[in-house]
Amino acid sequence: MPENDPPLPYSDGGIYIILSNIRLAAQWHWGIFICVSRPWGQVYHATDSNDYWEFEEKLTDGIIGSRTIHAVVELAKVQDEDTIKAMHDALKDVPVERNGDFVQKCGENFTCRVWVKEALDTLRSKGLISFDSVNDLEHEVIATGNATNRIGTRLLLVSKHCSA
Repeated sequence: MPENDPPLPYSDGGIYIILSNIRLAAQWHWGIFICVSRPWGQVYHATDSNDYWEFEEKLTDGIIGSRTIHAVVELAKVQDEDTIKAMHDALKDVPVERNGDFVQKCGENFTCRVWVKEALDTLRSKGLISFDSVNDLEHEVIATGNATNRIGTRLLLVSKHCSA
């Protein structure tokens, strides 16, 4: 991606799926970002940096200007602090399969992408976001990632499948 790309237009209260390049063709690291007060926000993801999967959450001001995040899909905008706190609490409780074991519900082994899908289902089950199919969201996010590879620039798109 060009180094002179401007920062992506995140919004306060925005709930995003973020895709970071992991240096493998057509593979991404998936996470969720809630922009609290630009540039600050909370990142939630499953990571296997220690040879096992674990949940990580962190408050950061580094997402807005990050050059490693290539594709972003905005799920919804939420200004209500109680809803943002409920999202935070729900995301912290999404399970992680430490050994990358098979996840029956998803029909595949655990990855950061599977964790995001589980997180989205959790947020939906608690009435915090609304969408018909997690698979439709997944395909939309993958298409956004693939588009960044084709056009050679980072993208932030608003989901056609999700709202708060």
